[in-house]
Amino acid sequence: MSTNTNNSNKKRNPENSNKEILIQVNNISKTFTSNWGKVQALRNLTFSCHRGEFVTIVGPSGCGKTTLLRIIAGLERQTTGEVLFKGSQVLGPGHDRAIVFQEPRLFPWLTVEQNIAFGIRDSRSKQEVESLTDKSLALVGLKDFRQAYPHELSGGMAQRVAIGRALAFEPAALLLDEPFSSLDVSTRARLQGELLELWHKTGKTIILVTHNIAEALVLSQKIIIMSPAPGSVKEVLAIDLPYPREQNSPAFQERKEYIHKNIGAKH
Repeated sequence: MSTNTNNSNKKRNPENSNKEILIQVNNISKTFTSNWGKVQALRNLTFSCHRGEFVTIVGPSGCGKTTLLRIIAGLERQTTGEVLFKGSQVLGPGHDRAIVFQEPRLFPWLTVEQNIAFGIRDSRSKQEVESLTDKSLALVGLKDFRQAYPHELSGGMAQRVAIGRALAFEPAALLLDEPFSSLDVSTRARLQGELLELWHKTGKTIILVTHNIAEALVLSQKIIIMSPAPGSVKEVLAIDLPYPREQNSPAFQERKEYIHKNIGAKH
């Protein structure tokens, strides 16, 4: 994940040469039941993601963005509707859908290398684990820090370890739940560029949840705008701006203002 993305990303949106729909969300709703009653978090959501597509989900706080991502990951079950992955129903977690959370959630007693290998060490041969770990370390730019421990890393580096751990599974889809929200502005911008470079290199389907409208516009081909709770799909907005995206350009600012008005979010 080199920080120099200007040369590698001077292109228009990569065409989805394979138009296969990888993820299909069909009319899902989610209601949580507690001692004080029922709360509907999601209502009748329908959308799809193609293989190799970069999709971002935005919406006001409390609209169910994280719940939606957890349902796609198989960590939560919808109340009604269905989620299909490669045409099959999602009934639980799977290595084909790796999720990265807001906090890195690293094991403090394990090195960077050991954290990345942790999820695959019991299901792969020793040679495969070493190969996949080396590949992930290279993709996230941490080969020189493989023996470091989490307390020796910056916040940005720790999140790169979390992404590397997800990549070690060789997932078809990478699900990101506000992975940069706790980072400072400069680190966040750098990791955005590194994530774009990673996407171009691997061709993986990426679904990102973020509150940051500019971040969504910098990164994604398609933005799903959600309504206030109970969350539903308000609009699916295609973003056809060339990479790298110029945030001060009139086209970028026009789209930013449009999304801002549609979700009532802060700039």
